[in-house]
Amino acid sequence: MIIDTQTAILFLGFGQLIFGFLLILYQRGQGPSQRIPYWAAAKIMQGIGSLLLCGRGSIPDFWSMAVANSCLLGGFAYECWAIFRITGRPVSRTLHLSCLAVIILMAAAFPFLSVTQRIIAASVVDTIFFALPGWAFLKQQGTRSALASYLGWSYLAIAAVFAGRMLWASLPSENPTIFTSSLVHQVLHVAVYYMLLAGGFGILLLARERADHELRASEARFRSYFELPLIGITITSPDKGWLDVNAKLCDLLGYTKDELLSMTWTDLTHPDDLAVDLAQFERVMAGEIERYNLEKRFICKDGHTVFTELALQCVRHPDRSVHYVVALLEDITERKRLEEQLQQQAAMDGLTGVVNRRRFIELATSEIKRAIRLDHPLGLSIMDLDHFKSINDTHGHTVGDQALIAVTRICQEHIRDIDVLARFGGDEFLVLFPEATPAQVQGIMERVRLALTAQPVDLKGQPVSLTISVGIAGLAGESMSLDALLEQADQALYQAKEAGRNRVVTLSP
Repeated sequence: MIIDTQTAILFLGFGQLIFGFLLILYQRGQGPSQRIPYWAAAKIMQGIGSLLLCGRGSIPDFWSMAVANSCLLGGFAYECWAIFRITGRPVSRTLHLSCLAVIILMAAAFPFLSVTQRIIAASVVDTIFFALPGWAFLKQQGTRSALASYLGWSYLAIAAVFAGRMLWASLPSENPTIFTSSLVHQVLHVAVYYMLLAGGFGILLLARERADHELRASEARFRSYFELPLIGITITSPDKGWLDVNAKLCDLLGYTKDELLSMTWTDLTHPDDLAVDLAQFERVMAGEIERYNLEKRFICKDGHTVFTELALQCVRHPDRSVHYVVALLEDITERKRLEEQLQQQAAMDGLTGVVNRRRFIELATSEIKRAIRLDHPLGLSIMDLDHFKSINDTHGHTVGDQALIAVTRICQEHIRDIDVLARFGGDEFLVLFPEATPAQVQGIMERVRLALTAQPVDLKGQPVSLTISVGIAGLAGESMSLDALLEQADQALYQAKEAGRNRVVTLSP
């Protein structure tokens, strides 16, 4: 029994359209790795082309020839490119545009060709577009599965059918049309139906197989990175529990893997850092952000604190709910120690250990503003070591340095804890006295002067008497600045030196 060719093409067109739309619906619920670019578009284009082809004689030739063949050939090209993507072969823009240009030119030329010429031309192109996927499946990059081999030989078989159709149409005894009922067309329709069903589902299975393979490979890569002894890595749950930890993190925190998996990361977070971390974590859980970075401290098993730099990334389900959280933890304890050391060096005098000029200006400026705002007293003294140049010239700079250290020590013994002692430069020292009147500052600095005078300092085994000259000024008026206070104290120091040194002078406001 000969199958009606026009009816077969009609049902084939509807089948291709339905399959194409089902593909769109199916792939919407799949992850990116299981989506097949071009494929749904290929089936829809083939379906439209088949339906337009059935209208030959009932609709204008432009639609039943040019547009119909453009859709059919374009659909076969898109199916070819879809399979290229599945088998790991790139589809270049040049190939894409070249094929489309050839298809458009052929479709435009179809109305000017005889029926036999159209069948031959279409069969040649179809043979190519089915042979290429077969070759791609059989030459698939990586390990080729049995399913890929089956699909490859199936596509080559369809290509052979189209080649046979081309040879049949070339025979002088034949005068075929697109709807000619013949054994060749019957075989062709059976083959195309077979590829629509068996090939279609086979490609879906192959896509899933490929996605599973990529997932396993991705998990293997992640596990290899996870176990690298370079940085602490953990996977945590939405309820803050440790789901997995690598050996580096265990070494960092001092716990075994089983111990950590029985705890939460909040149990080990330093209390002062917990609130900030929890606030960011809750933003991730709420979907406001996907990742965050911060510096935080953990309390290790032996009780000591380790500084870490945390980089956190959320992994979500397709419905946007949280699946798990990946966190990278880098030990920055040594870096923090060096930063603190550098900050201290930037703020402290290297010889005497008291604050330096820059830090003193910062503290004094802030303290003056506070004293003015609260209407509290504040005093400032400038202290010079008398005849310091002579000490350097006579005993050398090493002894001079020891003299400065001795003055610093004795001064620290007599000033209050809230007072700020600074080496301003050379042998010049400044002391800021919060909550002290000039008279109170005078009393403190007199005790310092008397202590130095009464206790000769042992410098390289030689007792050396040290004296100081001190100028004092007090805060007076809301508009007074640090520069004005320093100027007044400097004037008082000048008066102390003019009066014979070894004395404390307060400048009257």
